[in-house]
Amino acid sequence: RVTVLPNGIRVATHTTPGYFCGFGAYLDVGSRVETPQTRGCTHMLDRMAFKSTSRQTAEEISELVESMGGNIQRASSRENLIFQASVFPTDLPRIVSLFADVIQRPALLDHEIDEQRQIIAWELAEIEAKPELNLPETLHQVAYRGNTLGNPQLCSEEVLATMSAEKLRHFLGQWFTADRLVISAIGAPHDEVCALVKLHYGQMKPHPARTSSLLGSFGQTASKLFRSTTDDSAAASSTSAMDVPTLVSQPAHYTGGTLLKDLPEAPQTHIHLAFRAPGMNSSAIYPLAVLQILLGGGDSFSAGGPGKGMYSRLYTQVLNRYMFVESCAAFTFSYRDSSLFGISAICESSATHSMLEVIIRQLTRLASLCFGLHDTEVARAKNQLKSSLMMNLESRPIQLEDLGRQIQGFNAALTPAQMCASIDRVTKVDLYRL
Repeated sequence: RVTVLPNGIRVATHTTPGYFCGFGAYLDVGSRVETPQTRGCTHMLDRMAFKSTSRQTAEEISELVESMGGNIQRASSRENLIFQASVFPTDLPRIVSLFADVIQRPALLDHEIDEQRQIIAWELAEIEAKPELNLPETLHQVAYRGNTLGNPQLCSEEVLATMSAEKLRHFLGQWFTADRLVISAIGAPHDEVCALVKLHYGQMKPHPARTSSLLGSFGQTASKLFRSTTDDSAAASSTSAMDVPTLVSQPAHYTGGTLLKDLPEAPQTHIHLAFRAPGMNSSAIYPLAVLQILLGGGDSFSAGGPGKGMYSRLYTQVLNRYMFVESCAAFTFSYRDSSLFGISAICESSATHSMLEVIIRQLTRLASLCFGLHDTEVARAKNQLKSSLMMNLESRPIQLEDLGRQIQGFNAALTPAQMCASIDRVTKVDLYRL
């Protein structure tokens, strides 16, 4: 069931039985709407979650969570800021109240910001030292250079130096509004959840301009995105002076490009090769997911066995044939109005050119009449995708997030049966069209 409260907050519930209930809050904000002045705020607010508020200290919040025996998660991305919890049903009122306090009344104390600044700086150094961690971030910055999905998701060292409570409060005032908040719950009565949300979140105000969620604007621009003749580099102009409605309506502009980092002492080469693809608001997202499963892949060492994707193309035609390949796998980064689809690989440094040739050959063969798609592998990929979907939805935290993000993005939630039916309808023609 879905209810829209008078202030614009959307509340969605599913009455899945169980010993625990799940509660989540999803804010329609991420690095894609940040400007040069607010760069890194989403990441820092993610790290500041469950620190001191105007009503409780960080120690009191930690003690409260421990006393409930619950599990709390928070995460930030390019399009979302997520807070989730799994607790006993009797503790639902307490977790709803805690989340309201964290979202609406963070204290943003200087010493806590300084503490997170040091932790993030250490994490940045760790990520920079591991290409497999920093390459996806670099890929986005190259693919959408200077705009939306190309905005850095992580606080850089330069941004950390200027991060302040004042900047964070300004960002909160802009984006932490009722019309950008979705509440979801699993295993809790709908009417009870709505009553608790009204009690603790009823005073939240929508943005003065009453902007719609990101989907509203994306629905109008997505159909134009893949046939636009606009110069992408010109579209990726400065966003420093944009207001909230303008930032919300700005579509992702794919610029493309190449970035090479020469590390002579590195024993291996890490490669990400990607292409622009349809976003989640397109029906082509299902063929895209099937294609990723069909290509599959993994690491050169695997325990194998049924259901491990050992018959996928990148396993049978790459990992099992070329000894210089350490890892090779298809990937998709999907967002509302755009996606990145491609292949990642790790190989011996001496075999970099050969690795690139192998990747390009695999992508070329997908559309080849001689080496093209076969009914057997398409059927297998569709079954594996449905199996993965259904097994993931057995997890209550995943089911909770899926409900919240579907309502946030599309104002409706598809059932697993509807998603499986969409997968079944995928044909080889759909895959060739991609």
